[in-house]
Amino acid sequence: MLSENFVSDWNDILRNIIWKDTELKDLMKIPAKTSIVDFTKKYFIRAGYDSELLTNQAVRVIYGNTGGGETDVPNILRQNLTFDVYVRIEENNNVGNDRLVDRTDLIMNRILYLLRKSRYNGVYRFWVSDERDRPTRTIGYVRKQFTLGYLKLY
Repeated sequence: MLSENFVSDWNDILRNIIWKDTELKDLMKIPAKTSIVDFTKKYFIRAGYDSELLTNQAVRVIYGNTGGGETDVPNILRQNLTFDVYVRIEENNNVGNDRLVDRTDLIMNRILYLLRKSRYNGVYRFWVSDERDRPTRTIGYVRKQFTLGYLKLY
């Protein structure tokens, strides 16, 4: 479960970093007049907050805290934030001229860039903990999963 402080900070990250990035929204094929609320309910969704089947969207990102553990420093926890990027198969290799480039990788790299380019409010510093191609039971979609680690004071 995400802590109250993380949720508040994460909402600011969503609002001021993720949502404002036009390159990410273009890669995710977000319709032009989508509101931030619809963005977080249909396209960039916290795990456990959606039960709608993925059937016709070009892209959906599901993210959530997947635990972590203690560190050698008192009152500091290591946490993990995992992202699953789902892209419709016919949309996965149609970005730019190189048809071997996967949209899943471009979206992952953009999210990594946005979250790692600087510390957020001097508090959170994200690093790549894991990256892998994953199977999906969602017919017609490919899936990329990556995990970011971060430290949290408690």
